[in-house]
Amino acid sequence: MGGLMFDNVRASNFHACGIATGGAAYCWGSNNNGALGDGTLVDKLAPNPVAGGHTFLAVAAGAFHTCGIAIDGTTYCWGDNRYGELGDGTTTQRLTPIGVGGVPPFVGIYAAGPSTCGLTALGFAWCWGDYFSATPRAIPQPAPFTSIAAGFQHFCGVTTNHAAYCWGVNTYGELGDGTTTFSAVPVRVVF
Repeated sequence: MGGLMFDNVRASNFHACGIATGGAAYCWGSNNNGALGDGTLVDKLAPNPVAGGHTFLAVAAGAFHTCGIAIDGTTYCWGDNRYGELGDGTTTQRLTPIGVGGVPPFVGIYAAGPSTCGLTALGFAWCWGDYFSATPRAIPQPAPFTSIAAGFQHFCGVTTNHAAYCWGVNTYGELGDGTTTFSAVPVRVVF
């Protein structure tokens, strides 16, 4: 049996990316917004290496963008950027990885539609993109998060005291706070 060996893989609506054993990132699928990070806008039917030669620890696939955490602690993003989802302070599309500046090192990276969040080792979330800003910002939170999950256009996290909080689009009550009101800051999931 041949082929690449992957340590993890993440999928979105139209593309997927994975980290091969050794840390090289590969992406495949739709590339009409540059989400594959290979410097082109050509779709790929099989895993294709992400440009730049970075060694990655984690990767996240958004609707039309991708972000990853490199072994040196730098966060990189590439692809569509019309909502600032790449975190470089612009809305310029990037066909290859670009560093996200002004953020601490992350241990987790998450993408929800046109938004991205990173989680620090101390449990603090930083988010950017649609509904946030093209520049990453620390998210006000009641306690450190132990984990974060990304939905279609919202995020949820569990705090160190085991409470669940969600933020983002809430059209169908996906924040779990008993409303359908959008929130850019975490709101407690109620019961």
